[in-house]
Amino acid sequence: MPCEPPCEDGFFYLAHSSGCVKLADTLYVSDVEMGAPYYTTIKSAVSEVPEGEGSPTLILVTNSYIEGSATIGSGKKVIIAGGNVRARAELSSSDAGATLRVRQGAEVHLVRVTVTNRGNDGDGGGDAVNIKDYASRLYVDKSLLRSREEGYGIEAHDASEVKVWSSFLWGAKGGVRASETAAIETRYSTVAGGGDGVAWSCGSWSPEIDLIRSIAYSTTPSTGWGWCQPQLSPGLWVTEGLDMGFPEWFANYGMQDLHAVGAPPPEDHLVDRADGDPLCDIDGDPIPEFGGYPGADQVL
Repeated sequence: MPCEPPCEDGFFYLAHSSGCVKLADTLYVSDVEMGAPYYTTIKSAVSEVPEGEGSPTLILVTNSYIEGSATIGSGKKVIIAGGNVRARAELSSSDAGATLRVRQGAEVHLVRVTVTNRGNDGDGGGDAVNIKDYASRLYVDKSLLRSREEGYGIEAHDASEVKVWSSFLWGAKGGVRASETAAIETRYSTVAGGGDGVAWSCGSWSPEIDLIRSIAYSTTPSTGWGWCQPQLSPGLWVTEGLDMGFPEWFANYGMQDLHAVGAPPPEDHLVDRADGDPLCDIDGDPIPEFGGYPGADQVL
């Protein structure tokens, strides 16, 4: 039995809303030119989303890989979703800013997708997702956000808000960064810095980072960076700045596959699910009420 219920036609299940939400419209992104409502880039699909609509527009990515970046702004409400939780559709770019940019009070939900910023072959790169501006909101569920050169999985500024459930956040510069009163909250997620990158980083003007029942991993200590000390909630497993060798509890850390493989965390790191937590892990498997793993993936 699925841990999240199916929805009727014209509705879409959003974990952060704990239910099925009514859609304004459904658009599709694929690699075949067929005319509206089918588009070949995420940018062209986003351009068709109306401003100020009360209900969100679903952009369903039907191909396994789509090239290109996009900016979502002007108060638009958008759900970008892949079709299969075990084969997340990938949006990829080498954009020096970010693969996805959330601006001007937009509300964006990322569900079952991989968002990659590849960088530019050693010549710099950007974030997977960059969000700023007051009232801009980003919700991430069952997704992988990764930046492979000079960027963060998520970077948030200017009083924007981010909530992440059951997801992997990986960046060559850091997993997440917040500044200028922005707020980032993760639940049952895995936040990692690649290479010399940090798990988290804080800029100026009192940002907030709250990592809840999650795993934070990096070889560089995050606590030496930035202007804030994140709220490291009970159930967070922090492993950083230590000579621990290869993090063998991840399936393939170098390839940003942060699935748990049955190694650590040991029993004293197991956690109990609380009100407001997701019901499903990154693969759509149930998160147990008692004695589950922190981080995005449950070992079944």
